[in-house]
Amino acid sequence: MMWIKGIKIDGFGYLKDLEIDNLSPGLNIIYGNNEKGKTTLKNFINSIIFGFYKKGNVKRYEPVEGKTHGGKLVFNYQGDTYEASRIYRRKSEGDLEIITNSPVKYTFSDIFSGINRDVYENIFSFGLEELSSLNSLTDKKDIVEQIYTASFGVRNDKIKETKKELEKGLDNKLLNKNLSEYKGIKKAIIEAVRREEKYGELKERLQELTAKMEEIEKEKLSLEKELTQYQTLNNLYPTYQKYLETERKIKELSYKGEYSEGDYNSLKTLISDLEKLKKELGEKEEELIKIEISLNNISLDQNLLTKKEEIKKLGEWAISIKEINKNYQNIRNKYEDLKKKISIAKINLNSKLKKDLQEIFLPLDFKRKLRDLAEKIDIKKKEKEQKGWEISQLNESFHSIKGEDLGEILSLLYQLKDLGNKKGINLPQFLVLLNAAIFALLVWQGSYPFITSLLGFTIIPLNIWLIYKWLKDKNKMIMIKSALKEKGIFDFINIDLEINKLQSLMVNYQKLQRVVEEKNFIERELEEVKREKEKLFSQVGFNIDLTIKEGLELVEEVSKIKELIEEGEGYKRNLLEGEGKISEFIQKCEKELDPIDTNFFSLDEALATVKLKLELLEKEEEKQQQYKGLKGQMEYIQKDMERILKELREKEGKYKELLEKGQVKTEQEYEENYRKFREVKKLLEEKNNYLAKLEGINYGGIDEILRIYGELNEEFLSKKISNLTEELKEIEEKGKEKSREIGKIEKEIEDLEKDHSLQQLTLKEEMVKKQITENVKKLAVYKSCLLILEKAIKEYEEKTQPDVLKRAAEYFRIITAGRYNNIKVKENELTKMSVVQSNGREVPVEVLSRGTQEQLYICIRLGLIKEFTKKKGSLPLLFDDIFVNFDEKRTELGLRVLLELAKEQQILFFTCHQRIPDLLRKEEESHVNLAFLS
Repeated sequence: MMWIKGIKIDGFGYLKDLEIDNLSPGLNIIYGNNEKGKTTLKNFINSIIFGFYKKGNVKRYEPVEGKTHGGKLVFNYQGDTYEASRIYRRKSEGDLEIITNSPVKYTFSDIFSGINRDVYENIFSFGLEELSSLNSLTDKKDIVEQIYTASFGVRNDKIKETKKELEKGLDNKLLNKNLSEYKGIKKAIIEAVRREEKYGELKERLQELTAKMEEIEKEKLSLEKELTQYQTLNNLYPTYQKYLETERKIKELSYKGEYSEGDYNSLKTLISDLEKLKKELGEKEEELIKIEISLNNISLDQNLLTKKEEIKKLGEWAISIKEINKNYQNIRNKYEDLKKKISIAKINLNSKLKKDLQEIFLPLDFKRKLRDLAEKIDIKKKEKEQKGWEISQLNESFHSIKGEDLGEILSLLYQLKDLGNKKGINLPQFLVLLNAAIFALLVWQGSYPFITSLLGFTIIPLNIWLIYKWLKDKNKMIMIKSALKEKGIFDFINIDLEINKLQSLMVNYQKLQRVVEEKNFIERELEEVKREKEKLFSQVGFNIDLTIKEGLELVEEVSKIKELIEEGEGYKRNLLEGEGKISEFIQKCEKELDPIDTNFFSLDEALATVKLKLELLEKEEEKQQQYKGLKGQMEYIQKDMERILKELREKEGKYKELLEKGQVKTEQEYEENYRKFREVKKLLEEKNNYLAKLEGINYGGIDEILRIYGELNEEFLSKKISNLTEELKEIEEKGKEKSREIGKIEKEIEDLEKDHSLQQLTLKEEMVKKQITENVKKLAVYKSCLLILEKAIKEYEEKTQPDVLKRAAEYFRIITAGRYNNIKVKENELTKMSVVQSNGREVPVEVLSRGTQEQLYICIRLGLIKEFTKKKGSLPLLFDDIFVNFDEKRTELGLRVLLELAKEQQILFFTCHQRIPDLLRKEEESHVNLAFLS
């Protein structure tokens, strides 16, 4: 699970130097007024995770006041804390750095595991922008687009366009054309081959000759290589002789010991350093004797120096005591003036307070609460006036009809409409026609008395029953019209028009009832604010009859007097503190500065004595400093002598080591052996040069080359080179013969190739084959992509979509308080969506109100979030005022849904409506975190 602990913005749009560090893993309400940066803050979080938009994009949110573009997120993942900062430097999306003390390092790519910016902003982060983008929620297609967008991370129309392009790519007309063309070319090639059989035979002969020519060339190359090797051996034979001579000289120059140019230079340096060190040691011994003489000539007053620290402290103290004494006199005068001012101010406040000023305690937030109450009263009064105006406007809709009668009138009109649609209303005409038809039938059936009698007995009851039904319906219509006239309805011709008018009035009546209820609620809130003001005044000791404005003024007065009293207490403390410091100073002087001869009676006498002792001490310190300097020089020279002796012993040891390494006893012997070492080194360089030249022979390593030279001589090499040269000439002659024969055949082939039909057909065949291959590959790619896309859509509709809608239905049932308890999608098509009421009646989405449609949309989004969380894990959810069009009851129920969801993952809920935190306080949800944007 990932959750954000803190946010710090350096610069992002209008936000700068903003820090929120109290976020919790559950529900966090981030409250601020309009244009305080809530939406900007939501986009800041997305930008830290996924990077800034490219330059020129309005959503890039570059700082408006030149601050550093970016900031940081502190978040928790898998129990460890991470700090992710993104600052714009070079990259357009910003430079991202993630810091943690955890041994396991995670990046955003690891945490979000394939969820890109589009998917995150469509699933986990939405608000007013998405809700306002639904221009007409009665258009079900728009809802479908939003759901598909949230599921796939792309819009549904993009999926359809992609599918259409893939189906278009499956058109194989071009492939059929290529296959037909290929068959024709193959037929033409067969005919061309028959005409050129001789051409094929010549080609085969040319291949045979070319193969023999290649064998001759290989044999020739082998002989040339062998000849070159023996010529090289012959050319470098003198170098081999020089190598042997160098080996002989190296053996003659033999010596013992180990030598190097570095060791030789080190020995020379050591000899010179030893002479210098011995001379420097003698000079240091002379300096040491001179310093010992100077030290014996200095004498110090140890009694005065023993009290050095105490005297200096008294000197520093004396400086501050002078300033303390001066301040003491000034404070004393101010304190007397302040006491008079406080006494007058207390007298003026007695009539406004219920208890003594000293007992008055004003909490830190008391003044803020009063201002909040004053602001709340102003707001509620304006809201009350607005609601009164709305009530007066709505009341104008009702003149002759009462609002409470609207439901009954509509029911009567619907009954009247149903009666008017019955065919029985035209019964007189129907009876005439029916009786005429039966009479004609009786005349026609006159020769059948039984049938005639049966028809006669049947027609009489039928006429009576039809007349009874007609009279009954007619009486009911008269009664309904009479009832409607009593309610103020007189037009029965245009019943549908009247029904539409009354339905509009019903909407206004419902709105009027809601506005009246809202106005009554505002009046109760005003009374509650007044009681809250009186409670605040009573708690602090103010008269409750005072207005809020008078209370604010009284707060200022009380605060000023309390500040004066506090200031007076400060003066009093400073006076006591000054007296104590002066007294303490005089006592310290009597104790430290020779108490036998001195008895101080005043501050001036003590200050003068301190000054005298400081002058004497300064002179003694100068002598002491001189003494310490000489002692320091003496110690430095002694340490330097120890260093010289140590270095002298070390260099003598190295000198002996070098002689022993060279296995000699004197410097002269070392010089002689070093001369031989340099000559041998030079000879070794010559030997290595000779060996490097010999290694150029392609006969394996240098050991193999030296072995070969040991077995050869100059006569053998000359004879071998001569034999190889003769063999090479014979091979070259064979090659010339084969070359002439090849040239003759190539001439005949060239004559046949003047007819280019076969070559052109072959080239065209290859081109058509290539086109067929490419079209087949493209067809396979289109087919595979289409199958994958159709499989993904089908899997979503058959598996994911039902789970999403089940969860969405449950959320929708909670938010609507059981009014709607299910969501149905007919034929697995989202465009055929409806909601089911508690009585089982299905309601199409387009007839729902704007607010209810948004609630349905939000519930579907929450269902998708739950599905993604199950697959991808818990990620922070960013909601920007998604309850803006909810009424108070559904807002409360929506918050309950979020509280349940917040048990599993973090929610940052941005809002500018005070009712959100108020509702949470009302529900006593103390574990909900509240942050403010100011």
